[in-house]
Amino acid sequence: SQIENERARPSARSLDRVAEALETTTKKLHAAADSARAVDVVRGEEGEGVRRLVRGRHQLSALEFSGEPDLGREFQHRNDELMYVVAGAVD
Repeated sequence: SQIENERARPSARSLDRVAEALETTTKKLHAAADSARAVDVVRGEEGEGVRRLVRGRHQLSALEFSGEPDLGREFQHRNDELMYVVAGAVD
């Protein structure tokens, strides 16, 4: 949205309505905002690896994996997983 992409600054009333729709508070929305928004520059030759898609503290940790799979590495965690394949196949 325009708010998330810092193209619009909502009024206090609008922010209250967004917080209410998300079943949270405006205080928590402000706390979750990442004020030091960085830009990730990925050059074509450096494009393989893992990149965080969502900054800040969220319940969802969205990661983008690109390049060939590293079958020698494992990653364990206690959370649920969701996978969306843009191109190719998963065995």
